[in-house]
Amino acid sequence: MNQPKISVVMSIYNSAKYLKLAIDSVLNQTFTDFELIIIDDGSIDDGADIVKTYSDSRIRYMYQSNQGLAAALNAAIASARADLIARMDPDDICFPDRLEKEYAYLCAHSNVVIVGSAAMCIDAEGHTLGLIHKPSYEKENSPLPETPCIHPSVLFRLSTFQQAGGYMTDMRYGGEDAVLFNSMLNFGAVANLTEPLMYYRLHPSSMSQKSRRFNRLLRQQIRKEVMKLSVSEKEKEDLKKEYQLSGSGSFGYNLYVGKLLIKNNDVKAWRYFFSAIQENPLSMYAWLCLLLSCFSAVRIKK
Repeated sequence: MNQPKISVVMSIYNSAKYLKLAIDSVLNQTFTDFELIIIDDGSIDDGADIVKTYSDSRIRYMYQSNQGLAAALNAAIASARADLIARMDPDDICFPDRLEKEYAYLCAHSNVVIVGSAAMCIDAEGHTLGLIHKPSYEKENSPLPETPCIHPSVLFRLSTFQQAGGYMTDMRYGGEDAVLFNSMLNFGAVANLTEPLMYYRLHPSSMSQKSRRFNRLLRQQIRKEVMKLSVSEKEKEDLKKEYQLSGSGSFGYNLYVGKLLIKNNDVKAWRYFFSAIQENPLSMYAWLCLLLSCFSAVRIKK
């Protein structure tokens, strides 16, 4: 087979629910010179069966025992045949021209090592929630924030990924992209297109773990990793415990979606804050958000 121009890398772990939508959105790109590497990180659902229904020669399926997202992505990228790597998640949907526009941007900007895009957020049923986007960064802006790009939207150079050392496999609870992109920033710029090129799905199972304390602990670890400082075993254990404590329910999801709706001037924001309060009535932050959303709704209606 000829070497493709892009290797699209997707890790799946019990991701069958939206998997077909995600795969179809990649296969239906206007840019067609790519391979789609789907690595199964030890799933026990029927995701593998869904992948095997496709006869498209561009799809390559891999399986490994469960080792986490970072390890799965490293393994998939190690087998990539293209010089450019596109990320994709199994619950998101690419716009048809995503690869075409990101590929053209990297070809036109040799100083850029990573390009991402804005995204239109949708909920579990596919209803639109609002637009999210990130700024672009040059070296002098380092270090990057904990979410420098919308991770599944990026296209990056394989050579720079290798120079940066790949994803850190001991970051099992998030932040592996921020640390990697900070390392890659040593070799070029990070660009984020303002145009949305994907639907980014938000649902409780992907958002619930992100309590405020969890986010604070994760930011601390990211900063230390970026600055090449030692992360103690106690800090790692605290992050793991917080992840486990807040790993069920939809409190974090409702807060995030509510704030997104306020940002996009949507009067429905209060419903999500009210749902968060029902789950955690002692959260003063959720009550403050509810109050703000009520004032915002009155202002929007005027």
